[in-house]
Amino acid sequence: MDKKLFWLSDASDEYLMEIYKVCSDLLVASEAGGFGLSIVEGTSYGKPLMFRNISVFKEIAVEYAFYFHGLKPDDLSICLKGWISLLEKKKPFYLMGLQK
Repeated sequence: MDKKLFWLSDASDEYLMEIYKVCSDLLVASEAGGFGLSIVEGTSYGKPLMFRNISVFKEIAVEYAFYFHGLKPDDLSICLKGWISLLEKKKPFYLMGLQK
């Protein structure tokens, strides 16, 4: 597989848990975070986190995630490049999820 980003919809719980095990990072671009389950699930597997800068994500992940702004594809592209750069340099936000 040569894809770097995947959009999952209607994935079963079992499939989603397998994806969390093998993915390198968790990006959630939702404009309405729901209950923040993706944060809990992603952190339970120790994945670096990148979320849209909305209150529900910030309330749960606090400083343990990288947050992005914007609604256009170019906004996300710019943020992804910055995030990847920080991951490569292991900057402070890179805490491998919330500590257990």
